[in-house]
Amino acid sequence: MEEVMKKVYFTPEHQGSYGGVERFRTGLQQDIGEKVSSDKARDFLSEQDAYTLHKPARVHFPRNKVFVSGPLKQFQADLCDMQALSKSNDGFNYLLTVIDVFSKKAYVRALKNKSGKDVTEAFASVLKDSGVPKKLQTDSGKEFFNKKFEALMKKHEIVHFATASSVKASVVERFNRTLKGRMWRYFTAKNTHRYIDVIQDLVKGYNHSYHTSIKMAPFEVNTENQWQVFRNLYGTTAPKPAKKMKFNRGDVVRISKLRGVFDKKYEQSFTHELFTVDQCLHRAPPVYKLKDFDGEKIEGWQVGLSEITYVHSWFNLPNDRAFVEWRRVKEPKKINRAPITPGYYKAIQTLRMECETAMRKIDTDFYLIHRFPDPILKYQIGDEIEFRFLAPLAYLLGFNAGEWLTPEGTSGLDEPIKSAPHPPDLTGGLYQFYCYTDVVTEQLVGDVFAPLLRTVKVEGTFGHTVTHVFNPVDYISVSTNHIESIHIEIKSDQNEPIHFLYGKTTRNDPNRFINYYVTQAGHGLPGFSGVPYMYGRGFGSIFSRLFRFISPFVKKGFALAKPHLKKAATGIVSDVLTRAVGKINDPNAQEGKSSECTLSELDLFTVPMTQLSIEDKIYSEILPIAALTDGGPVEFFVPGDGEKYLDLNDTLLFLRVKITNDDGSPLDDGAATGLINYPINTIFSQCDVVLGDRLISQSSATHPYRAIIETLLNFSEASLNSQFSAGLFFKDTAGAHDSTVVINGRNLGLNQRATFTENSREVDLIGPLHSDIFFCERLLLNSVDLRIKLTRACDAFCLMGARDSTYKLKLLGASLFVKKVNISPAVRLGHESALLKANAMYPLSRVTVKTYSIPQNSRICNLENLFLGAIPKYIVLGLVDHEAYTGRRDLSPFNFRHMNVEYLALSRDGKQIPSKAFQPTFYQGTSVREFYNLFTATSRQLKDLPLSINRLEYQQGYTLFAFNLNTADDSEALSTVSTGNLRMEMRFGEPLRATATLIVYACYDSILEINSKREVLVDYY
Repeated sequence: MEEVMKKVYFTPEHQGSYGGVERFRTGLQQDIGEKVSSDKARDFLSEQDAYTLHKPARVHFPRNKVFVSGPLKQFQADLCDMQALSKSNDGFNYLLTVIDVFSKKAYVRALKNKSGKDVTEAFASVLKDSGVPKKLQTDSGKEFFNKKFEALMKKHEIVHFATASSVKASVVERFNRTLKGRMWRYFTAKNTHRYIDVIQDLVKGYNHSYHTSIKMAPFEVNTENQWQVFRNLYGTTAPKPAKKMKFNRGDVVRISKLRGVFDKKYEQSFTHELFTVDQCLHRAPPVYKLKDFDGEKIEGWQVGLSEITYVHSWFNLPNDRAFVEWRRVKEPKKINRAPITPGYYKAIQTLRMECETAMRKIDTDFYLIHRFPDPILKYQIGDEIEFRFLAPLAYLLGFNAGEWLTPEGTSGLDEPIKSAPHPPDLTGGLYQFYCYTDVVTEQLVGDVFAPLLRTVKVEGTFGHTVTHVFNPVDYISVSTNHIESIHIEIKSDQNEPIHFLYGKTTRNDPNRFINYYVTQAGHGLPGFSGVPYMYGRGFGSIFSRLFRFISPFVKKGFALAKPHLKKAATGIVSDVLTRAVGKINDPNAQEGKSSECTLSELDLFTVPMTQLSIEDKIYSEILPIAALTDGGPVEFFVPGDGEKYLDLNDTLLFLRVKITNDDGSPLDDGAATGLINYPINTIFSQCDVVLGDRLISQSSATHPYRAIIETLLNFSEASLNSQFSAGLFFKDTAGAHDSTVVINGRNLGLNQRATFTENSREVDLIGPLHSDIFFCERLLLNSVDLRIKLTRACDAFCLMGARDSTYKLKLLGASLFVKKVNISPAVRLGHESALLKANAMYPLSRVTVKTYSIPQNSRICNLENLFLGAIPKYIVLGLVDHEAYTGRRDLSPFNFRHMNVEYLALSRDGKQIPSKAFQPTFYQGTSVREFYNLFTATSRQLKDLPLSINRLEYQQGYTLFAFNLNTADDSEALSTVSTGNLRMEMRFGEPLRATATLIVYACYDSILEINSKREVLVDYY
């Protein structure tokens, strides 16, 4: 029978070959004519490596429960890392969370660091509130396993233990998730990241909340009802007996691998390395303890560095430290620098002479004397000068870094009497460097915690390639369950990145972009490439066989090193690419304070640069998520792509519309109706944009006015007549906005639009969306969802015609064309590396549009709090008839009337803007100052950037008042956010004949951020 089974399973063309249990049984039945039991088939397959090694690893499986008989029997504790919110919370970086496993009552303490002393003091304060438990379970972090903490445990006779399981202390981990969920909802509700003031209130709310597991609130649990709580937790039936052990002590086994979401499921599912069962624990489910073939017990996920190759290519005197600082005795606060040539110095005599030459240029006596065989340098300086050396120059020469050397006792040229405290050291003290990685747990190194992987001894001399093979490998516990990428940082014992100057590098090196993007995220941060130094491309792939992994378990190890500190990240707003240009030493040029230059026309031996960051661009059509209805909203959902970015700046909206009679029948010949201007955007009263789960757009029914104002004030008439005609923009004739005659009427814009819709013809429209994020030129990161909701305006607003007409606008089709960009893997890797250090930044020009009603017969309109708080950088004001604003078919909503305004001024905290108020007399044709201000406010003055509005049109339906409140004239730069009170004073030459609506268009500088978890953060709302 076994031979038949082997034939069926190992014959490729057989239907039962290389499959699972059921497919194998079916194949056997076909050959032998009878059914084979599942157990018999499974027993055969369990002996075949081809089946067992590729059998899918079980992901979800039962775990041992934690049985606790009552309150104060067992606590669990953990530390939550809150460093990302430190600035908003008075420097507190961690939360110590403690929970009673039985009652689920929780306690929280905020900590500024996680040293053993601070954690011990915080836990002692918890014991005062909670009482003393019998047991305490934590993870194996050094913040819990140290002398101070263990002394506290011994004092209170608490049994302290940790498990090597990946789930660690599961009850407190679940509490951490609940607590953070409440905190982040509070952040959203209050628009803040400050939790330190309310953390105890949140914990109190948790302790007073009903828990389904204990069927009461934690604060209600006491000794009187603990038996009821026990029954609620574990039931009334006896625990199930332990299952029969599948393996016995001494059995040789393999371990299943943990797979990622996109890992290839057909590859081998178990480790190559074999392990031996050391102990069998009869639990439900059974538990096995393992050891490797060397007899070492397996105690958790660990990793170690096995080999490293690097080029000895760093300067012992780098560029940024190549100087001697000096000052005059009479001017101690004025510190000067004497530059020294940077480089790698092989002889102390060369460096000594270089220092002397640099100092003598300042016209002082300065001597460094080295007399063989005495290794110590001696120094002599003039009476009026003090000097000092900074690291590493101080170490090279044998001096203390930063110590001022005075002329006392050294004057006179007979014999110097002062010596350096140490012998020279041309290594600069760099005898070893330190490898950090984000995949290992932080260890207590000295008096701080650091994710140190290994120290590496520095060998060889400048220019040599050095290889270290480590045997045995020192292993460090892994900090995560699944590793997708590895980031390495190499530093000296002074916490300075190593200045690798060159090494292996290729165009296809996937790490070549990390340096650029991590530099944007902040200086001195962990990453495979350092910043601002070239040691990402400098040593290329210096790690050969980077780690030895045994997943999910490897042998336990250790590492020791000196203390190190991490530097904080500082984000930047814009990309800056600098290029160093050496000045030519030309006397005439120096006299004129000008440098000689060359012309690009003479660059005969260069070729244009080639971009390799973007591999492909393609437009994707996105259809609405629901069927289109009359008057209903149009909604689009663009799911985040795991690989492709979105170029929202090139997003296009496509519509197909037609105008019909009220009953849906086609229009008659010559029907006097047509669309308002720019209908691709103006037929929607509101445009809501959601990134991820964050609404990032203004929610008000003023979208048509935003679209028309931005179009009129940003594009020339030539552009509007060409590309914007695709969205049916045909400029209304000045002075004839309200004309409803569509055939040979006075409003030529309406006549042209009406020709497209006559006789209910279907017309296609396409154009950009007017929303903040769609004007940002930066690509949207991958894996960020985008939702757009367009709310229809009423037909009385969208259509021009007789006042009592009942024509209807029908939306027949809609789609969104989104440009998806395929980015090179190297750039994506660089972005992901930088996102671990800082958030992606998207500078936005955030626009809000507000409206105010001005009653009929008014002559004065004073708005005391036009803006209170943040002051916008641009403001545009316009007046329209109120009936046109609410929707009246015979009035154009975009007829910006002057309404005989005779006085207009803004006031910011008592300062009038402009200093001389606008005082036009429109009925006399005097408004040139207000017209010309459109050019100055939009940064078009003295530039070939025409507007689509001329001087005559300005007074006849295009009267817009613009104010530039920006502190910088350069519209490309961000200005500081100013706050205060902005009021408006407007007076009319005669009482208003009808109620008017004031349209207030305001623009702010804002920053939208996206973090590594693709959470969207904004600096407004």
